[in-house]
Amino acid sequence: MLAWPLAPHAIGLRVAIVTTILLAFVISASNSHSGPWWRFSTFTYQANVFAAGYFIWALARPAAAKRLPGLRGAIVLYVVVAGVLWNLFLTR
Repeated sequence: MLAWPLAPHAIGLRVAIVTTILLAFVISASNSHSGPWWRFSTFTYQANVFAAGYFIWALARPAAAKRLPGLRGAIVLYVVVAGVLWNLFLTR
């Protein structure tokens, strides 16, 4: 029997991350007068799209994702920097 390489809570967390990112995009797109596509030029959206892409890939190919732990670290760093920049400069 082939064992799934990820624990169920890891799968659930990755699905929740991707769902949250996609839901946030849909909500902001429905509330925007300029349309959703201009937002992809912003650092915050790029970080979230990269995170969603990584976690979709990690769900589809968990063994490949485990071989590249630096990529996950880079994605996390990108999202953290986007959050810090947002809170320091864009919320005031």
